[in-house]
Amino acid sequence: MKNLKIKFAVACFFACVAVFTGYNIYNNISVSDQNSFLFQNVEALANGESGSGQTLDCWQTIEAISGGSSTHKTYCGECAAKLCRSWSDASTCNTK
Repeated sequence: MKNLKIKFAVACFFACVAVFTGYNIYNNISVSDQNSFLFQNVEALANGESGSGQTLDCWQTIEAISGGSSTHKTYCGECAAKLCRSWSDASTCNTK
């Protein structure tokens, strides 16, 4: 009987840890991360399909750190908007 109580207590402990961990992961999914995908889609639609290209101001170095306040900056490597918290080394890039 005592062994069964110990097993039950251990099972309850691990269930509580799993629920707590799952909730924290769910709670930490940033809405701004999800919005970055929407922003990229809107930007792609705004550029159109003419193929004429544009010259954009961009940044050669961006640091994408999760959490906190982030903003979209154009990354020169892909000439696309990326969610980041710090940026440097201004340049320009051409869209296709």
